[in-house]
Amino acid sequence: MKPKSAKAKFKSKKPKTTTIREDYPKVRIIKRRKGFAYQVDCRRKGWTGPAQPEFLTKKEALDKAREVAALVDDKGVEGAGNYTSLLGNGELAEFSKQLQPFGKTIGDAVAHYLGVLRSNQTIAESPPVTEALERWVAYKEAGTDGALRPRSLGTLRYWSKRLAKIFPTQRLQHLTYELIRQTKDELQTTEGKPASTHLRKHFIGHLGQFLNWCIQQGLTDTNPTVRIKVKTPVPEAEFLTLAQCRRLVSVLNLPEFKPLVGFVSIGLFAGIRVAEIARLHWSDINLDQMQISVVRKSAKTKRGRSITITPVLKSWLVNLDQTQPFIGTPPRRLVERFKKELGFSWSHNVMRHTFATYWQSHNRDAARLSANLGNSEATASKHYVRMVSKADAEQFWSLYPYSDTATEFFNFTEQTSKSGEPASV
Repeated sequence: MKPKSAKAKFKSKKPKTTTIREDYPKVRIIKRRKGFAYQVDCRRKGWTGPAQPEFLTKKEALDKAREVAALVDDKGVEGAGNYTSLLGNGELAEFSKQLQPFGKTIGDAVAHYLGVLRSNQTIAESPPVTEALERWVAYKEAGTDGALRPRSLGTLRYWSKRLAKIFPTQRLQHLTYELIRQTKDELQTTEGKPASTHLRKHFIGHLGQFLNWCIQQGLTDTNPTVRIKVKTPVPEAEFLTLAQCRRLVSVLNLPEFKPLVGFVSIGLFAGIRVAEIARLHWSDINLDQMQISVVRKSAKTKRGRSITITPVLKSWLVNLDQTQPFIGTPPRRLVERFKKELGFSWSHNVMRHTFATYWQSHNRDAARLSANLGNSEATASKHYVRMVSKADAEQFWSLYPYSDTATEFFNFTEQTSKSGEPASV
């Protein structure tokens, strides 16, 4: 029998291995003389850290493998190798030990903190709210998307100043859902009193418009106000009683209030909004065809509509000076004197509500009423219509200027028209 060569005598055997993780870095079970070891194979082109660290438990090896994989994804092969070479000693080793009960690695902690840093950087780079508000107003004033009406532009300027006072130091990225919700709940009036539901609704609405514009301009990417709803109770629409309408007619007949005749009669007998009357041209009123045209650019809802002129409205308009292009808004002081002379409160658009109530009570046609008002049937019936007796409705539609007809219905005379009191029957 031939003796074994020296080379064959000292030839070492490779340890038996079993791979338990195929993804990089691989984890293998290696059989040693004194038991088994779990080896993490980190070898890769550019890797500068420990090549094949070994662990006593499977969990330690797999945690290490996942940590290395996360670091390679975040820092690249070489950067991760330099980083992990420090893990065996000092502070990082202690941090790694503290993270183990939570099932997290140094890589997880780094990834989390990098996310925080990036978020903070995004906030720091976003423009201040006050600066963005100034740009918003300038953009709207320039009319890039179409010129705003003076009243709308005034409202925008007002809310821009108010929002700047509410968020004086915040940046756009600070305007989170939680902050806006809390601000809405704690909102106060300029006098320091708790804000009404109506004011809170306007706050959310105008802030939402501003943030939508910021999204269009690439200044932010979210509008948290879309998740915030302010429920407001639907108030009873105020309208004038027949007695109040009679008083109104008698006061409107006075010569000093003649400049108000077009403004009041169109609101009362056509139901056109106060702001729409201010934009109404005499050319939009055709007394021959008995039609008033509220053109699209003048309408609040941006939808044009045509309203039939009733005989009573024509009687008020026929003798007015039609040489001026606009019906217009009457002088404020004259309106105040008119209201004082009436002797009862006069809410905004009360003439429109009065028209809707008496029109529906007289005609019983919700579809035509909604067309006249420029609203849906549901909105018209929900907000404006309060039914009155048909007899009262018929008398309302006979409220002509001082004439024999008025005398016949209401026992008005020239003398009682001036005093505002009906003559005794």
